[in-house]
Amino acid sequence: MKILSIGTLAALVIAGILVAALWPFNPFPKNDVSWAQAGLRFGDYGTLFSSGDAVPPRSADGDCSLEIWLTPALTDDSNVILAYAPRDNPGQFRVGQTGNALYVGREVRRSGSVVARPYILIPRVFHQDTPILVTVAGGKHGTLVYINGKLAVSRDGFGLTASDFAGPMVVANSPVGNNSWAGLLQGFAVYGAQLSSQDVAAHYQLWSAGDTASLMRAEADVLYLFREGSGKNAHNSGRSQQPDLWIPDHYRILYPTFLHPFWKDFHMNRSKLQDMSNNVIAFIPLGFLTCCWFARKGQNPRAFWWAILFGTLLSLSLECIQYFLPMRDSDSMDWLTNTSGTIIGACLGALELRYNWLGKIPVIGSIWRSARLNSSQ
Repeated sequence: MKILSIGTLAALVIAGILVAALWPFNPFPKNDVSWAQAGLRFGDYGTLFSSGDAVPPRSADGDCSLEIWLTPALTDDSNVILAYAPRDNPGQFRVGQTGNALYVGREVRRSGSVVARPYILIPRVFHQDTPILVTVAGGKHGTLVYINGKLAVSRDGFGLTASDFAGPMVVANSPVGNNSWAGLLQGFAVYGAQLSSQDVAAHYQLWSAGDTASLMRAEADVLYLFREGSGKNAHNSGRSQQPDLWIPDHYRILYPTFLHPFWKDFHMNRSKLQDMSNNVIAFIPLGFLTCCWFARKGQNPRAFWWAILFGTLLSLSLECIQYFLPMRDSDSMDWLTNTSGTIIGACLGALELRYNWLGKIPVIGSIWRSARLNSSQ
């Protein structure tokens, strides 16, 4: 069996990294949103935007409630279901899904700086292809979250007010990155009051029965029922003036970020840890092979540093390109973890050049010696 040279192995690793980081290379992917019999269906990459700024229901600093009637398609991913995202505070309010858990988050800013990030997490809420009504009610009794008409959590100090339901709306995706939600969205409503437990239970019966006529009489300030069935717009059926939600032809991000600073909203969880580990592991072979390749080309004293420089620039280039790909995220954390992987690989390469440790491993050692021999010819 013919053994490939170190340079060829390095080229194959680079090709694999390019495919993993950029595929499919499409700056204008189709927006995967379609009308269903009872709502809007979102595929892997689909989103809606408001055609203008939403206005708060009634008093901006008053009580408020949000209802979302939906059916998730997945329970193993982290996604944003609905966000209100002014440009100066894109994290103002969001409801999302992380695995089978529900989260509700806010971001409080003063003078451009984040001063608080209140957060509510409720595990074991979502079940695949099972309809669910999520109700978030903020007011003098704190912020209460109901699931299917029943109280799940009460949180003092969350600070939800009607002003959080203002600004551009983003449906089924994050306003700042690729975090699209998949499933069937059957409607959502906003009220300028904190709904009572009796109201929440009654509304659950209306949503689950599909009684749109009664829902329209429930005095919601904002009510999107997604019953249009066709076209590019969904209209508000509530009593206040609100912008239409529109379906773009192409999937895109409202506020794409370039090399997003990871320290601004870093949250460690299992999904994030897995992503970081994958980024490190992917670049270890690159650091190792390029270090050995530069050494074979007469750059032995500097092979370690050349390998790190090459991996760092490759990762930076990929993150710059990903800024123009809505299905990818340009993230400084990815750059950092990729570079870390390159450094680890280059260290292993430097140790191999000095101690020939890889060549001493049975079977692998003979393959590696043949690769080094082919590279020197």
